[in-house]
Amino acid sequence: MASAELDPAAPIARSPEAVFAPGPPENFIMHLTSGRCVSVDDAGVRIWELLESPRSLSELVDRLAQEFSGDRDAIAADVRAFVLALRDCELALPSPQ
Repeated sequence: MASAELDPAAPIARSPEAVFAPGPPENFIMHLTSGRCVSVDDAGVRIWELLESPRSLSELVDRLAQEFSGDRDAIAADVRAFVLALRDCELALPSPQ
């Protein structure tokens, strides 16, 4: 699957190799084997919390659009970009659910 591809209906789950490291000064999600990590803001922390159970991109967008103020299209683009970053670092993976 190319980096830009992401089925909005396919479930995504946390990698068992990923751990969340809360700040201060920053929050990180790190892959235990590769050491790759991403810095996360409040919205990223919320996405990580929601991925405790497998969820699709569409479900994440719906939930965050309810919880955060802002343009739904902008929220969808931000969620998609963040989930792709997690996937590219093997911090979140497709889930058979």
